[in-house]
Amino acid sequence: MNIKPIDFQYKAIAQLREATNQLWSAEGRPQIILHSPTGSGKTLMTCAFIDSLQDPSPEDVDLGDVAFFWITLNNELAMQSKDKFFKYFAPNLRNTLSTFDDCADTLRQNEILFVNWQKISQKRGKDRLLLRLPTNEAMHKESGFYFEELMKNTHNAGRKIIMVIDESHSNVGTELSQEIIDYVDPKLILKVSATPFKDKTAENAFLAECFYHKAAIVAVDEADVVAAGLIKEEIVGQTAEDLSRFEGGDIDNTMLALAKQKRDDLKKRMAKARL
Repeated sequence: MNIKPIDFQYKAIAQLREATNQLWSAEGRPQIILHSPTGSGKTLMTCAFIDSLQDPSPEDVDLGDVAFFWITLNNELAMQSKDKFFKYFAPNLRNTLSTFDDCADTLRQNEILFVNWQKISQKRGKDRLLLRLPTNEAMHKESGFYFEELMKNTHNAGRKIIMVIDESHSNVGTELSQEIIDYVDPKLILKVSATPFKDKTAENAFLAECFYHKAAIVAVDEADVVAAGLIKEEIVGQTAEDLSRFEGGDIDNTMLALAKQKRDDLKKRMAKARL
C-alpha cells in the first residue's frame, strides 16, 4: 500500500476483518458500521480493508467469489473514492475499479463498482441508470444494460456482493434506497459514517442486532484521531457571548455579521503587525 495506515487505522481494519468473519455466515443481510470521525481516513480504512480480504489467514472465513458495490452521495464523491483506491494501491492494484460507464454486464471477481445514489435514483435525464427491465422484451434497450440485469447476472455467476455505503446517514432509510439494496442483494453491508445514527432509537435498534450477532460496529475513538494529529481537538467558531448580542435575530444574518466582524478585526491586527 502506498500510504501506510497509522495505529488506530490498522486497528480498525483488523476489526473490520474480524467482524466480517463473525457475520459472513449470518442469515439475512448482516451489517457492519465503521463509525469514525470526519478527517480520520475513513476511505483509506475502507480501501485497505477491501484489499486485505485477498490475503486471508488460516483463521479467516472463506469468502469465496466476491465482488464489491461501493455507493456514495454523488458522482464527484464516487470518483474521488475510485481515484483514492487507485492512488493507494497502484501499480500493485489487485481489484478491478469500475463505474457504470466501463463495467461489463456482470461484475467480475474482486471488481469494485463505484456508484452514486443520484445516478440510480434520478427519474429522468440522459445519464440516469434504468433500474428495472421492462416486462415487454421489445422495449429492452438495444445497447447497454439495466441495473436489475447487472445484479442478476452477477448473482447467477455465483458471485456474492459486499456493499459499501459511504456516508450512510445521508441516503439510507428511504423507500428508494431500500429498493436499490434489494436489487444488489448483498451478502454483507458495510456502512461508513461519522454520524451513523439519526437518533437514539436507531442506535438502540442497531445495538440490538449486534447483541443477536446480526451486526457489528467498529468505532474509532476521536481521541486517537486527535492524538495522531489528523484533526484538532476543537475549533472555536463563535462564542456564546458573541451570539447573545444577536439573540432573536435571523441565524444566517447573525453568522454573516459575526464573520464580517471577525474579518475586520483580523485585518486591523495584520495592519498593526506590519507597522
